[in-house]
Amino acid sequence: MIWNKILLFIFKYKIANLDFDYHKIKSIKLAKHSLNKIGLLDFYHAGISVLQDDKLEHVFYSGLDSNPLIAEDKAISEFLESESIKKMNLKEINNRNGMAVHVSNDLSIKKAYEELIERDSFLMHFLCPRLENKIIKEYSDKQTKWYFFKLQSIDPSIDVVLSVKKNIETNECYLGLAAKKDCSNIQELIQGAAQESTMLESIWLVPNFYLGSKERKKEFLLLNHLRAINSDSTNNWLQTLIDSNDKNDPKLKLIQIYDFSSLKIKIISSETPKRSFSYLQSHLLLPLYFGDKWEDEKDNYKKILSMRNLEIENWAIHPLL
Repeated sequence: MIWNKILLFIFKYKIANLDFDYHKIKSIKLAKHSLNKIGLLDFYHAGISVLQDDKLEHVFYSGLDSNPLIAEDKAISEFLESESIKKMNLKEINNRNGMAVHVSNDLSIKKAYEELIERDSFLMHFLCPRLENKIIKEYSDKQTKWYFFKLQSIDPSIDVVLSVKKNIETNECYLGLAAKKDCSNIQELIQGAAQESTMLESIWLVPNFYLGSKERKKEFLLLNHLRAINSDSTNNWLQTLIDSNDKNDPKLKLIQIYDFSSLKIKIISSETPKRSFSYLQSHLLLPLYFGDKWEDEKDNYKKILSMRNLEIENWAIHPLL
């Protein structure tokens, strides 16, 4: 595809000033997905496959946008997050919470903070599915059912939207998230969450996933989370989430007493002439983990939720990939 050759050339140009051997790039691919059935824009998924230092496996970085060049730029940012972690000797322990690369330090901090709140919000509703939410959009046909939930957020200035794309025949649920501070158009978050659900459905198909997964540490780590996409626990959680829509029950509302300063956020940043990397941490926010680390964090989740007068009501393997 001519677009892939063009994108590969642009990618090499964009990283020319970085300390990285672009010969390690295995491929860059561009796929177009349609969302017009649910009244949203079509979008592009740019995927960059990079050979790791041990030369035994490739790591895949993704970017999503209705503009193919911006999609590629987002994939580059995800790739640069990983490179920044290596250069700063940061240990990446089964998660990528609160990391962002952007054109300025302020914007990278903003994006990283939005991601922290986004994941905290999802986990709060996953562990406490009776928390009140608002269904802001639905769609169904013979094969698929879509739900878009506006979730409660620990920071009231940040809107968080969860999309669930459910295959009616297989009961597979593909989740997507989007969050933004001071969002003036919720449609923007609906679009972003839908893109993530669609992308995950396209790359995490179960038959393809099992092939060679034992040699790929990251994929093996996600195996049980992949299985959870059509588990009874996930479908029961989704139904509870639907039943908790707009109940107007004070017991199910979060008391929003936090702000950026009270969350005691630690900020680690590094800058290059073209990009800024920020890594944010807070022990008062719920971190997204996978594999054994997910199980190990249960007591920590209990502790964080208790500070919000909440408790774990649903303990299962989460299906967010």
